[in-house]
Amino acid sequence: MFAEVRESPAVKQILDDLWDQGRTDLVERIEDCFDDIRERRASARQHHFRNTDLLPREAWGVVIADRGQRWMLVWNETEPGVATVHGIALTKTF
Repeated sequence: MFAEVRESPAVKQILDDLWDQGRTDLVERIEDCFDDIRERRASARQHHFRNTDLLPREAWGVVIADRGQRWMLVWNETEPGVATVHGIALTKTF
């Protein structure tokens, strides 16, 4: 179990924007994903990214579906016992 799941400032802003847009179901699914990350569940590791220029370490991706859209959440372990969610974006790739 991770002691903490942190959100980057960009992720905090996206969640606030989604909430303001009335996307409460999506925000709740994202928060459920944070719980999956905290518990180190396999569902939080759907896609594995290695050797990225954007992140200093390998990262994991989770696809979240809502209203016919697919969103990708990207996270990694940034220090022992701490996971950080770096981004959430609408995707057509995954």
